[in-house]
Amino acid sequence: MLGEEDADAVKGSPSALWRAAAAAMYLIPWMDCLMLGRFIFQEWTSFQIFHDLPMPLLMIYGCNAFMPLIIFFVLFLCVVRNTKLPHFLRFSAMQSIMLDIVVMLANILVMYAPSEVTHSILMPIFMNASFVSILATIFYCMIHTLAGRYCDLPWISEAVYIQVTASEFG
Repeated sequence: MLGEEDADAVKGSPSALWRAAAAAMYLIPWMDCLMLGRFIFQEWTSFQIFHDLPMPLLMIYGCNAFMPLIIFFVLFLCVVRNTKLPHFLRFSAMQSIMLDIVVMLANILVMYAPSEVTHSILMPIFMNASFVSILATIFYCMIHTLAGRYCDLPWISEAVYIQVTASEFG
């Protein structure tokens, strides 16, 4: 977990530009979790705004099958591993990648669920719960990031901190 000594390692509070760039990183898992919200969007049209907000970026992100992979490598190699960028931005980029992995795992569970589960009440419950919890986590991270604070998520933030710190020495 990030402690006070980690916060002291960062020189000053990040500028508004770095905070906005760091918060924008969380749009990637947001775009990937939209499929999980399919049942929510059908039932409650007021939630449609959560689908429509990232739509312009989703048009670019989903324009070809390799774009998510390209964006992953660009983020990881050019942002997370770039020690010239602020630690705050690199931390947020890596944490958004880790959240995106969680979203991908949920999407894989949905795609490869047995037909007994797919056609039962369990699938909409799983998808709704996954979508709401992931989107709430993304908003939590975005709010903390825009405020200039590190977002501390159990297990994920520890792995992120280890990865970002390892990139400074290797």
